[in-house]
Amino acid sequence: MAHAVPAWPEPEPLDLAGAPVPAYGTGSLADLLPAVTAGQGLTLPGTGQPGMDLDPADRVCVFLVDGLGWQLLRDHPDEAPFLTSLLDSSFNRTGRPITAGFPATTAASLASVGTGQPPGAHGLAGYTCLNPDTGELMNQLRWYPWTDPYAWQPYPTVFQQAHAAGIHTCQVSSPNFERTPLTEIALSGGTFHGRLAGEERMDLAAEQLAAAGRSLVYTYYAEVDGAGHRYGVDSDAWRGQLMYVDRLAQRLAEQLPPRSALYITADHGMIDIPFGPESRIDFDEDWELRAGVRLLGGEGRARHLYAHPGAAGDVLAVWREVVGEHMWVAGRDEAIAAGWFGPRVDDRVRARIGDVVAAACPPAPPDTSPKGPRSPMPELVFFSGTMDCGKSTLALQIEHNRSARGLQGMIYARDDRAGRGKLSSRLGLVTEAVEVTDDTDFYAHIVGTLSSGGRVDYVIADEAQFLAPDQIDQLARVVDDLELDVFAFGISTDFRSKLFPGSQRLVELADRIEVLQVEALCWCGARATHNARTLDGQMVVEGAQVVIGDVHSAPAEVGYEVLCRRHHRRRQTAASAHAAALSPDVLPVDTVK
Repeated sequence: MAHAVPAWPEPEPLDLAGAPVPAYGTGSLADLLPAVTAGQGLTLPGTGQPGMDLDPADRVCVFLVDGLGWQLLRDHPDEAPFLTSLLDSSFNRTGRPITAGFPATTAASLASVGTGQPPGAHGLAGYTCLNPDTGELMNQLRWYPWTDPYAWQPYPTVFQQAHAAGIHTCQVSSPNFERTPLTEIALSGGTFHGRLAGEERMDLAAEQLAAAGRSLVYTYYAEVDGAGHRYGVDSDAWRGQLMYVDRLAQRLAEQLPPRSALYITADHGMIDIPFGPESRIDFDEDWELRAGVRLLGGEGRARHLYAHPGAAGDVLAVWREVVGEHMWVAGRDEAIAAGWFGPRVDDRVRARIGDVVAAACPPAPPDTSPKGPRSPMPELVFFSGTMDCGKSTLALQIEHNRSARGLQGMIYARDDRAGRGKLSSRLGLVTEAVEVTDDTDFYAHIVGTLSSGGRVDYVIADEAQFLAPDQIDQLARVVDDLELDVFAFGISTDFRSKLFPGSQRLVELADRIEVLQVEALCWCGARATHNARTLDGQMVVEGAQVVIGDVHSAPAEVGYEVLCRRHHRRRQTAASAHAAALSPDVLPVDTVK
């Protein structure tokens, strides 16, 4: 007698009706600043009547901690006692969180905070999105490939409108963010104050808050997110950052002037994903998932799938069948109708959204990154500091550590103190390097090396401040297209405290900016933050951005000295103050530009 074999149950795709939709209009990041300014007597055009109910306050500070989600804070009360004590009073004493928009990625969230608009309106609809004008994916955090920021996001920021209405408005953040396209179109308005140290930011934010009868101050801290990405949210490094930001928040709260309110929020939360095949969906290895997909945008939590003409329906059906247990998979029109991107989607934004949108379901989003599993993802990292802070020494240390593990690096240097084709430090360490010129094409050079059978596992570029902006773009392309880590080292500003063009482009494109921790000191003993050019020991503020200098310059020749901001503003060098300079070295450049 034959026995029927029971059928294995088919996996059921997630019901789109069960997908959480941000609380646009009543309790999302986009609603925060319109509600704040309404309490200051300013109704913003284009945002409607604020649906978020907040107590009015004449002076308001918004402190955004990148990556610090509600649940993370609830799970770590011992590390953040001050912030935890505020949870029950959150959202105007309701004890509830507000929601990020969709997708909950930094560029989209910061744009929602700063413009008061949901992603469907401001248009930063993912980590990477299709630029319909070029047919390329646009990275909206790095702003690469370049596109006109004000065409991409045309709405005025809340800060701009508040400033125009007579409200004292400013941003207190890392100086590296001052001129980035994302800052310009999402957070600009009033005055930008750049401070590196977290304590300085908190103190200045409180000072600016008290500077007028009505004030709106925004301040930001990034390294909770940075530690989570690099080490995980249960690591000692991450917990240390949470403890630090808890102290910063308390420091700011204790300095609030009368008639003020402090709102502490985040752009998204974080979770750790197990590094194993059961937690990953490999787009590059699954021919079904690749079929019909022209471009894969977004990132692992929220994917935009751009289909070949006529293939959108098939891509939707296959993705629902293959990953539907783990992700909510919707067609473009379905995602828009469900309100994922907000109550409206502007016409200019519609084509940026994928033909198919896939949103990961908690608790662990699958990794749908192309090219298979890779951890961590390659990065463009800018190591920055003043002269004498050990940049070249760190570059050589990274080269040593990686070569000791059998990795082969491509090292670039320019005008090094040890001569052409060398990378050296003042400690006497030296290694061979490729000499960079104005005509060097980094991407073409590395592709040529790989094509001829050479090996490149990572890239180091020293004196990156002297590179042209298009050469920085080439380094970003090495990261994105060749999936190699690129470590760029350089000083940010010249002797006039103006960003070098190469440094400015790195600030705009880098995945991560690391301020070197070896502190150079001013002659007065304070931390040196500025580079000064000297002639006969006196500070000069005019001349070419790069000029002849040598580590063995005589006193009467051009030299360089690191100063604190106070003495740089006063143009007071060690010689003019009759003090002994701590370092006689000058900027290692021997050509006039």
